[in-house]
Amino acid sequence: MPVTAELPPFPSHDAFEGLREQIEEARRDASDKRFIEFCVDVRRTWSKFAPLLSADLGTPTKKLTAAERAEKRRLEAAGIGEDDIAALTGWFDAAIQAVRLSHARAA
Repeated sequence: MPVTAELPPFPSHDAFEGLREQIEEARRDASDKRFIEFCVDVRRTWSKFAPLLSADLGTPTKKLTAAERAEKRRLEAAGIGEDDIAALTGWFDAAIQAVRLSHARAA
């Protein structure tokens, strides 16, 4: 059964468009429980990127792996900043709450 909860507006950023499509697909095809699991997983993944954006690649005290450096450059090239990630992870928190509240009201 698709997720029927009223979700908050998704953050508008061109770099998040593919993610928006994944969310819509998950919303159509997943139960409330699976959708929440999806949101938790994606939120956890994006939360890991925020510290990378604040890291200074030239500061030797903040050692980043080659993969972290590449990810930082990819995010910066896409124009994604710490505020964008905060908005995205906040959206996932709000979406999870909306689905839980909707499920609780239906019970």
